[in-house]
Amino acid sequence: MNHPIRSTFLLYALISLLFLLACNDDDDGLTVAERRVDEAGKVPVSKDKSVAERGVPSFFEITLFGVPALEGLLTDEVGLDAAGNREPETFKSLEPQAGLEYGPQQGRLVISRGIYTFDRARITLDSTIESARIFLYQKSVEGHPYELLEEIVVDHIDTSSFAELNPALFDDDAFTLERNIGTISEDPSLGYKVLDVTAQVQADNDAGRMTSSFRLRGLKEQLFQLEGNDQAIFTDSLNELGIVPEMDVLYELNQ
Repeated sequence: MNHPIRSTFLLYALISLLFLLACNDDDDGLTVAERRVDEAGKVPVSKDKSVAERGVPSFFEITLFGVPALEGLLTDEVGLDAAGNREPETFKSLEPQAGLEYGPQQGRLVISRGIYTFDRARITLDSTIESARIFLYQKSVEGHPYELLEEIVVDHIDTSSFAELNPALFDDDAFTLERNIGTISEDPSLGYKVLDVTAQVQADNDAGRMTSSFRLRGLKEQLFQLEGNDQAIFTDSLNELGIVPEMDVLYELNQ
């Protein structure tokens, strides 16, 4: 004869066990930043072969970080000789910036531009990019750059020919894929600035490039201004704050 209380208890225990097993069945071997998601791009699903065999698209969301050797500051120092001709000299420094520095006594103008590169080697070239956004942290502002630059825009560039930052990336047409893909910042407020770069990352994938690179610059870079140093300064991958540039990508692994 079955005891009703015992039967109820056993049923409850079985349900509890199944619930615990279901809750723990989300370890798909991925990192926190790289996780399998369903067709809606929200709910983690199992990494077993049956998912692929059923033809369900596989989506991954991943956070990519900068390549220190291919990020930083490029500046064009424009001097004026007796005839008023420009004499550009491009050299590199550390933190990515966008701005202007002018010293009338020296008769020179320094234009600053920031370079960022993200390594996409973990994304296969036959993948479809569903979305991609860059997060760049504006850490400080010197002077009044936004009164002169108006806003900071981003160019899509190609750094695949270089192992480290190169002066040619300042403005050479050969390495500029698309100018002014959007505005990354339009005010001096500190913090992360965000820009959608989905089309550019997909273009890099289609072209077989293993990196995605971007150049920050002022929308207006006036050749003359009052004496001073006006810069919007962003963090790089090795900054002392530990707040690094990131690119979040949601992509479909085509099967």
